[in-house]
Amino acid sequence: MRTLSKVCLPAPVAVNGGLCEYPSASQSSTAHSSLTALHTQQQVVQQSFPPAFFLDMDIFRQAQLELPRPGLTVPLYVSDLLGGDGKVREMAITFFSTIHPWMPFISKTWAYKHLLSPLSPVHADSALLLLSIQLINWIPSASANPKTPMYTAAKQFFFELETAGSFSIRVVQAGLLILLYELGHCIYPSAYMSVGTCARQAVALGFDKDIKQGNTTGLSWDKVEERRRVWWAIVILDRFMNLGNPPRMLATTDPGTGDILPADDTPWERGLLPSSEPSTIGSQSQLKMGRFARFAQATYLLGQVFRHVSDQPRDDAFYEQEAAQLNRTLHALIHLSQSEAETRRLEFCTQTAVCYCALLILEAPVGGQLGDYPTIEPDVISRESARMSQNFLPGGSIPLAEVSPFILHLLYQGCIILSSSSRELRAEDTNSLILLQEALKVLTQRWLASGRILSPIYNVPSLNDMVLEAYLNILAARKAMLEI
Repeated sequence: MRTLSKVCLPAPVAVNGGLCEYPSASQSSTAHSSLTALHTQQQVVQQSFPPAFFLDMDIFRQAQLELPRPGLTVPLYVSDLLGGDGKVREMAITFFSTIHPWMPFISKTWAYKHLLSPLSPVHADSALLLLSIQLINWIPSASANPKTPMYTAAKQFFFELETAGSFSIRVVQAGLLILLYELGHCIYPSAYMSVGTCARQAVALGFDKDIKQGNTTGLSWDKVEERRRVWWAIVILDRFMNLGNPPRMLATTDPGTGDILPADDTPWERGLLPSSEPSTIGSQSQLKMGRFARFAQATYLLGQVFRHVSDQPRDDAFYEQEAAQLNRTLHALIHLSQSEAETRRLEFCTQTAVCYCALLILEAPVGGQLGDYPTIEPDVISRESARMSQNFLPGGSIPLAEVSPFILHLLYQGCIILSSSSRELRAEDTNSLILLQEALKVLTQRWLASGRILSPIYNVPSLNDMVLEAYLNILAARKAMLEI
């Protein structure tokens, strides 16, 4: 039975309506000793981190320095939450069957060989990753508070590792899972800040360079692929975080057309070297790219839409041509994803949802700059969104536990569009609206953010009216501009 070394950190206990009761004199001495020991331990770890990594990279490389392994001991509050080997393996199986298929940035081969092996030592960063896996598996009740003791423990341990100078891919992966949890359960502004933290750590480790062609790290293919996937996960989450405000500055730069996409998921899952050259954003699309590569493609186009609607057009003709090109490319990717879904029996709801969100932003961009190019009507997207939601409603083909939070924004937009129709809804639109509402209600059983989305739409009439009026104004502006 593998055991985790423990450090118990005492803390003041809240009593009497929020006042803190501190330890007695004898307890205080013990607490002071423990905190002093922890401080000394962290100092040792920090002193072992080579400052040249940030101050002078040339010196760091010439001296052949290496980043140290995380040296903190796994604290008691973490090891108690993780439990024994059986519980750890069970939560890993759940994670790799529900979360991993739509966000595969942790090597499954590595996890089962090292992370879950009773013979492998449990380093601090590995323990944090395990705790974050357990966190993202959490299934809430309707009235649950997502700021659970496990969430607090994960945030605290992440901060302790960061403060101690621990720097590794496992820390970044754990940070991404914490971020996904915050996004899925509507914990703001923490989710927004977590994107920046993950991005800065990944950039410092050079993950942003791993998607560039010709970049050589000396690492094996599977390790480079994992680093590449971590970076794409950050790019995806960074852009998804800005769906409600496209002009807001991103934490990561847009990838280039020559940048490498994730490899096909199937061989990577098995640890097999791909038989073909890696696909890039600008290379011709093909049917065997995998879900994550398609997700990355859709995210790249979403980023291009953000840039397009945020720029002040200097050339109206070019602006309209660019919008038309983005429109065509997004439709082509939707069609390709649907074809691949049928051919390979893979589910592409997540990336299709991102494409539809991008089309809606093109349809009603910030500032009302619209072009006279063929578009897909918003209510058509809403009806298609309702059709997609049937996949995870009772009787559908997708278990609720496997639905990603990336579809929530599209369902929300669909409700707004159909609710704000100035004409009388057709039977088809009414049915679609009912399906979208039901889908959001059902998804509260997995992601609490769905309930937060429902709240302003249905529970606060005044706010509901404001939201509908705003969207009606956008659609009216578009109609007026097209009639000029």
